[in-house]
Amino acid sequence: MGIPAAGTTPVSVAVELGKETVSDYMMQVSPVTNGGSITGKVMNGETAVAGALIVAENGNTAFSSVTAVDGVYYIYNVPAATYNVKVYMSSFNSDVVSATVSSNTESADNNLIMTEGAAGEVSGLVTFLAVENGVVDVSLTHKITKDTIPGLVTTTEATAYTISNVPNGSYIARASYGNDGYVVDLDWIIKNGEPIVTINDNVVTRNFSVTGAVELTSPTNEASTTVPIEITENTPVFTWVAYSSTSDYIIEVSDINGNVIWGGFSGEGINLTRNIVIAKDQLRIEFNSDGNASAELMLNTVYRWRIFASKDDV
Repeated sequence: MGIPAAGTTPVSVAVELGKETVSDYMMQVSPVTNGGSITGKVMNGETAVAGALIVAENGNTAFSSVTAVDGVYYIYNVPAATYNVKVYMSSFNSDVVSATVSSNTESADNNLIMTEGAAGEVSGLVTFLAVENGVVDVSLTHKITKDTIPGLVTTTEATAYTISNVPNGSYIARASYGNDGYVVDLDWIIKNGEPIVTINDNVVTRNFSVTGAVELTSPTNEASTTVPIEITENTPVFTWVAYSSTSDYIIEVSDINGNVIWGGFSGEGINLTRNIVIAKDQLRIEFNSDGNASAELMLNTVYRWRIFASKDDV
């Protein structure tokens, strides 16, 4: 599947040169049964390209992987279908190959050529709403898998940013991926949709508005780490700090694959429905207190929860 699967929050690992790093991970059962695989090699002339993002697309479905040091890639657990396979990396444009996958078979030799000279550019300003100006990260991600494109990440300087050497294609622009206390203004996303940028050797301006995040208190990991905190109950009480400019709160709990199992939103844009509305003066709620969770929380399993501050029913 994806690396990570679409919707999954990756766990960062700090690796120190010359030292062994040991990290434990939880494997998830793939929802795809009798899937096939796609393999191939990525080259720039006579040189193998390592660390490039590979995406196999079929309509609104996509699966991803990353090339190894020899340029070889594997995408496993792919449903039977025909896919357009493309490689993404800063400074390089890519050709596209068609790969037909059958159940329980490998579609091999789907080799790709990368060509240097990607000349696109995305730049803009970040406005800080009701919060002190700071430094945030900005990145370009794949529209379907949401994988960050290798090399297309930067940080703001005096509230401005520029991402150069962008390959041709359409991307979602993201601001403030980092655990830095800032979040993109959700109201803008609801009204305007995802911030898409399309590059064809051109320059695109994409501005962002960010604001302060709601501070979570329990259960949550420390801000300095992305390693999940372990709890021993399957109906935890979620708590957070009061947010000054809010009318109420919305809670969302999702599994490791990004599937919302409690709360969150339904619909899109102006038709967005808040599935759970929490009063402004209520700063805690027990999981599944309304009985509408689609699944129970399982011990020794990773989940994500977050709180949205809502203003005037938006």
